[in-house]
Amino acid sequence: MNFFFRRLALLAVAIFAIAGCSDQPQTPRLMPKVPDEQLKKSIVEQAHQVDQTVIDGWFFGQEPRLFKSAYRKTTPEQKADFAMDYAKMIADSGQQMDVKWDSYVPYSKRRDFAIAWWSDPAHDTEYLKQDPKYKVLWIHEALLDGSELWWRSYERLGGPQVPPPAVLAHDAEQSLVAKYSESDHNPGSFSTQPR
Repeated sequence: MNFFFRRLALLAVAIFAIAGCSDQPQTPRLMPKVPDEQLKKSIVEQAHQVDQTVIDGWFFGQEPRLFKSAYRKTTPEQKADFAMDYAKMIADSGQQMDVKWDSYVPYSKRRDFAIAWWSDPAHDTEYLKQDPKYKVLWIHEALLDGSELWWRSYERLGGPQVPPPAVLAHDAEQSLVAKYSESDHNPGSFSTQPR
């Protein structure tokens, strides 16, 4: 049943995306404004709360929040800092999948951003000590979790003003990131990631 609703949601996003890919003028997004300091505080609180347990259905309503890498040991503040910076990078890159499907930021750009972020000693000192395959896992887990922490806090604070197409686009984006995708037609895998 969950699979059916997921497919239905992806179909709805695709329909919105096709409309966004036309030559017609785009309707600007009407996303609620949430102050950064309020959003970051919410992410820290949420990360602290969810770090205490296993959350089933954390990623796009299906996958539990379980981590295999040492990312799981990072502090809620580190997770919040990464989530905020990652969301800013995505926004600055022009991604608005609810309006234009092909604005999806490729996994390689996300990965490169996350590697640079976690390699900076001002953010973390443990990432660089990991074996190469665990670095790949760390980055993948951080991308998925950072996006989900940011989105859930944003959705809670934005309330009913968050447009339904943006909710569907977030789930579709997470699905693409989970598959290491460069685009919706070009999935990758753990084994294809550089070490």
